[in-house]
This record gives sequence, structure tokens and C-alpha cells, in this order.
Amino acid sequence: MPRYSADPMWLTAKRPGTCECGKLIAKGDPIMWFPRQKVAECEGCGNKTQSYLDDDDMNQLTHAM
Repeated sequence: MPRYSADPMWLTAKRPGTCECGKLIAKGDPIMWFPRQKVAECEGCGNKTQSYLDDDDMNQLTHAM
């Protein structure tokens, strides 16, 4: 699937923060970054998001055939 600049991506946290689930994100932790919304998710939430995105990519591929 094509990638776009606004697609969520895995990064390393540059500064501490808090995930929407309430977990603290420390500097250096892996995060799922959403550039358009400027929101970071902790690794656990990011893994869930990644699985949803992977499922959606597979659904689009199977419907295109």
C-alpha cells in the first residue's frame, strides 16, 4: 500500500508524555506517532493500532483483486 506523510509511524520519544490510555511515555520509549493529529501512543496502544492498520491494508488488497 502507498505510504503518505500523514500516515502513523513508529518513532522514539524525544520527550516525556502521556498516552491516551494514561500510561506515561518516557524519553527514548518507542511510540506510534500520528503526525496530522500530533498525538503519540505508547508501545502497547501502538501495537494495537498497527494490527488494525495491517488488517485494513489486507482487506483493501483482497477487495482490489
